[in-house]
Amino acid sequence: MGKKRRHHFVPQVLTRQFSLDRKFVFLYDLQASTIRKISTRDAFVGRDIYSFSDESGQLDTETVENTISEFETMWSDSLADYVHNKGHPKNTDSKYWISSFIAFQYMRTPSMWKSMS
Repeated sequence: MGKKRRHHFVPQVLTRQFSLDRKFVFLYDLQASTIRKISTRDAFVGRDIYSFSDESGQLDTETVENTISEFETMWSDSLADYVHNKGHPKNTDSKYWISSFIAFQYMRTPSMWKSMS
């Protein structure tokens, strides 16, 4: 299996919530002032955005991405609990996970990376 090089800065699980078929969304391009249909797999993705050089100088494209994936499972379950129960999640941990999701989403946007560099 190849290295993970395509990293989403908006998780697919969230993007799919805005899709009628869970496969495609319509995206408004601010710079071009156009709307286009795009797959949830190709929306909000960048190459190597969570990659870094490890101690030996090798490019690590998977450590951060794999860690994020573990959290996304909890975030997905919590968001579903919140939506399904109309803002009153049955799982008491859901509010915690949703709060951490919001904070993390803020930190993983390209505009935030630019402001930090």
